[in-house]
Amino acid sequence: MKEVNLSLLIKLAWNFLNGKDDCSKLMRAKFTTKAGYRIFATQGSSVWAGVRWAITEVEQRSGWIIGNGEDIDLWRDNWCHLLSLKDLINSDSLPWSTLKEKMSFIIVDGQWNVPTNLAVILHRLNIDINGITISSGKPDKKVWKPDVQGKLSVKSTFQEIRKKGQTFWWSKYLYRKPIHPRLGMWGWRLIHDCLPTDENIRKKGIVVVSMCCLCKEAEESSNHIQWGCKTTRTLWEWISQLFRIQITD
Repeated sequence: MKEVNLSLLIKLAWNFLNGKDDCSKLMRAKFTTKAGYRIFATQGSSVWAGVRWAITEVEQRSGWIIGNGEDIDLWRDNWCHLLSLKDLINSDSLPWSTLKEKMSFIIVDGQWNVPTNLAVILHRLNIDINGITISSGKPDKKVWKPDVQGKLSVKSTFQEIRKKGQTFWWSKYLYRKPIHPRLGMWGWRLIHDCLPTDENIRKKGIVVVSMCCLCKEAEESSNHIQWGCKTTRTLWEWISQLFRIQITD
């Protein structure tokens, strides 16, 4: 059941990245800033946290067959690397909200026509654009790498996830029938430090004023909320006395 749920999340993430229907366009508009950053806040959606996680899985396992370049975002799609140019550059000094060029910007008559400033960036990133093939006269095509035909399906994602890594001891406590899937996903995010704390939001380059909403005495971080906050410590002490267990951080 866990693999099927994750497969469906990946399917939703694929549609978020590549869907051309109105629902996919609405999701992208709702959960993406003008600069191309994905929004952490759930915006009232019960599935967005899971979809946002799955987007990373999709991006790592998908790529592009470059055609006319009209459907590929030059800066935000991973057409030349596992990461996009935006993620490879990883700098807030560039005006990302104004950089909206498509790949067609650097393709002329089926050949590469790269401006000097972009050529310098690609050279510094060790990307040989001349080694990337253009399917001249054809539309761009997004492909799912684990599938021989490049097509994403629930079956192919199930096979990909099933063979992935080892099973951790804590997974049996998160993925149980009495545990609501939303709480299970919250626990997964907690363990992997993926909660939208002020600390993690800052790592994405977003400037925020931080203060723990419980004790109002320190900045908000996963470690502080779990162990450092005096309110949390009081709760842990109560739990340890109630169940007669010893809790250590």
